[in-house]
Amino acid sequence: SGVHLPRGELRAQGIQACKEWLDPRQDRIISFVTREMGLMVKRRNPLNISSVEDIADEKVRFVNRDHDSGTRLLFDQLLALHGIDEARINGAQQIEFTHAAVAAYVASGMADVAFGVEAAARQFGLDFIRLLTEDYVFACRQTFLETEPMRRVLDIMTGSEFQKAVAALPGYKATDTGVVHSVKEFLNRLEASQ
Repeated sequence: SGVHLPRGELRAQGIQACKEWLDPRQDRIISFVTREMGLMVKRRNPLNISSVEDIADEKVRFVNRDHDSGTRLLFDQLLALHGIDEARINGAQQIEFTHAAVAAYVASGMADVAFGVEAAARQFGLDFIRLLTEDYVFACRQTFLETEPMRRVLDIMTGSEFQKAVAALPGYKATDTGVVHSVKEFLNRLEASQ
C-alpha cells in the first residue's frame, strides 16, 4: 500500500494514522520517494491562485481526486487545516482518478485548478504552486518481502537506472528508495524529523 506522509503541519496526522493501522510485528516500510504536491493551474496563472484559500472563490473551478485516493485524503487534510468547507469549492464533486487526469482537465479548460503532483502539471504544460513536500513510502507484510517478485521489485528500485528515472521527474527525488525499515524504526525516524 502506498502511504502519503506530508512534511510540516500535517506530519503528526500521518504518524498517528500509521500507528493506528500498521502492525509492527507483520508490516515493513519501504522508502520510495519525496514528491512535491500543490496546485496545478493554467500557464501564467490567469486567476492568480496562490493558496488553498483561493480555491474557495466561487469563480474558480476545481477538479478533485476520488475519495479513495491518498491525494484526496491529503487535500481534505489541507482544507481542514485552513478551515475551508469543501462545500464552498466550485467543482469539489467533479472527480477524476489520477494525477494526469486532473492535470488534463485543467489543461483542457474544463477546470481552473487541481491538486496533485508537480510532474503531472509539467506534463500538461501547467504552472505549479507548491504547497508541501511529502514522503511517499510503501507498507507491506514482511512475508511478502521474502517472495521472488518482491525481491525483483526491490532490486529494480535500488538500481541506478530506476534512480535516474525518478530524478528525471519534476518534483520527485529518490530518497533511500528500496530501503526496508521496521515499523518502529520508521516511526522513530518520522518523529525525530518533526
